[in-house]
This record gives sequence, structure tokens and C-alpha cells, in this order.
Amino acid sequence: MNRTSTVCDLVIDGNSFWTTEPNRIRLAYVFAPGEGEAGYEEAKNSLKRLIQSRFIEYKQLGTSGESIIAEVFVDGKSINQQMRLQGYDVS
Repeated sequence: MNRTSTVCDLVIDGNSFWTTEPNRIRLAYVFAPGEGEAGYEEAKNSLKRLIQSRFIEYKQLGTSGESIIAEVFVDGKSINQQMRLQGYDVS
């Protein structure tokens, strides 16, 4: 699949965000705490620092409900991998 270029408009939580189109993107293979759970704000802020208002590319891997499940890149680096290295890994 090809990569799509866009801008992150709004980070929702530690593993999902809106783009300017608008599309809701969820990071594939990343598990971050949901709202009300311990570590939610930390995870959300981590993702914000990486992508908020930045140009991103994503490779769609699938869909879930209204979300696009994707591998996301900034400057060629995997944001999914960066979040997993911070401990937001599916385990």
C-alpha cells in the first residue's frame, strides 16, 4: 500500500488522532491507556509531542469502526515504534 501525506490536527489520546481531512487514525500495534486510566495524560502528551500540527505520512493497514488503523511516520521515522519503545506496546 502507498503512504498518504497529511497533517495531524488533533491528538485524541495516546494512540489516536484526527487529521485535517478529517480522518481518525489509530496507531497499529500500540496500546495506550484510555481516558480515566492511569497514564492517560502522559501517553496523550507523548503522542502530541511527536505529531501534533506536524506533517505525517501513514500506511493504512486496516479499519476499525470509523478509524483508519495505520503505521504513522514523521520524517521517515515510525511513530508507532517510538510509542512502543515508550512502553505503549501490545502485550
